[in-house]
Amino acid sequence: MVELVWREEYTVGVSELDRQHQIIIQLINELGAADQTPDRADTPAETIAGILDRLTDYVTTHFALEENYMERFDYGAYEGHLEEHLRYIRTIGDLTQDQMDRKDSVSAELIDFLNEWWINHILSEDKKYTKTFNDGGLE
Repeated sequence: MVELVWREEYTVGVSELDRQHQIIIQLINELGAADQTPDRADTPAETIAGILDRLTDYVTTHFALEENYMERFDYGAYEGHLEEHLRYIRTIGDLTQDQMDRKDSVSAELIDFLNEWWINHILSEDKKYTKTFNDGGLE
């Protein structure tokens, strides 16, 4: 599976959010590598489930922070951005359930979705809030 690599073009101009995006990309890469290097203490299914749990928890925290900033700084595209987050949550919930039903390996559909969604979301949606957040004092 293709490993995501953080590029400067993904920077949204808010260091805290950039760090969170980098961690999300690391977790996606860890999930993609789980088939090749399962944790010796766990079965592949347990390893995959653990990574998915960490990713879900981290994304939930990340979305909450972004949404807090959007409300705080009166971001004009808040509703549309929130809808993107909700669509992600619904889709990833379905794909995660499918993954748990498979148990033996990481689904290519899941990895493809995560890779495409996050890069596209950062480049097309998150970058739109840079000016608003910077004007509000975030760097």
